[in-house]
Amino acid sequence: MRLEGNDNGPRFLVLERQNGDKSMDKVSPFFIKKAMDAITLNIEISRIQNGCLLLKTVDRQQANKLLKQTRLGESMQIEITEHPTLNLTYGTIYCWDMTRLTDEAFQKELKDAHVVKVERINKFKDMKETPTGKFILTFDLGYLPNAIDVGFYRCRVELYVPNPLRCKDCLRFGHTKKHCRNRNRMCARCGELFHGNNCSFPEKCVNCGKSHSAFDRSCELYMDEKEIQRIRVTERISIKETRKRRRQQVPQAPVYTRSYAQVTRTSDNRNGSPSQSSSQPQSIEMNRHQDYHPSVSPSSNDTNSLTTELSDNSANTTTTTTTTMTMR
Repeated sequence: MRLEGNDNGPRFLVLERQNGDKSMDKVSPFFIKKAMDAITLNIEISRIQNGCLLLKTVDRQQANKLLKQTRLGESMQIEITEHPTLNLTYGTIYCWDMTRLTDEAFQKELKDAHVVKVERINKFKDMKETPTGKFILTFDLGYLPNAIDVGFYRCRVELYVPNPLRCKDCLRFGHTKKHCRNRNRMCARCGELFHGNNCSFPEKCVNCGKSHSAFDRSCELYMDEKEIQRIRVTERISIKETRKRRRQQVPQAPVYTRSYAQVTRTSDNRNGSPSQSSSQPQSIEMNRHQDYHPSVSPSSNDTNSLTTELSDNSANTTTTTTTTMTMR
């Protein structure tokens, strides 16, 4: 199996203290640097919120050496493990022939290329699920290869950028339904409290307040959140650091036009519109790849997206994946 690029790239490790208060927060950076240099050189070290240290190695050989270490200095007991997500990269390929294989069988064939997971992308049209020939590949590499051999095919690999995190109820970004503080669902068309499937009020985005639905990809807040996701997967940094870097690029962040309380008051005062959420299910196709790119699918004239914004010009078509993957 041939990859385009060097598979001996940097690795991310987590150093956790095993004795004392099991935190590295109060340990002197001078001690850490001297003790680490005694093991190996050229390690990038940073602190993370859980009290551990994040280590970035030069290559796999250096990472393997560190993984065997149980002490830092003479007396500090430590455990060094692989970081659960930073060593993974995500890309998409197109290969129609592989639709005949199961995802598990396909992954087994790509094991030598450091592919640890395969997920196919299907589309839904007229309530039927059909394959697209596109797959999301999870690589256990410190970089994303440009191309990969799939049998006698040479497939180009494109960066996979997840959709922004979006709540299914309030339709705002940055949290899921489980952690939503609002008690009622919102209408994706008019931006008020949900009042059924056949809303006839003018379109108004619940996020930016402009004349489009909440799923319109031209929304300023959606585009800002999408760029945050792109920076996160490209730079391989935390979401907190990503938002900080985005604000350095674009200091003036898009803002929500109204609070939830303001929306509630407006809905209560609107004639002919109930103030409580309906018991009927909302007629919106939800993205089944929720944990990994948990945004709600757009309206019928829009499509779900990868880095290259997968598109289908047919009406009422939604592109989605069939399984769940977590990346946070």
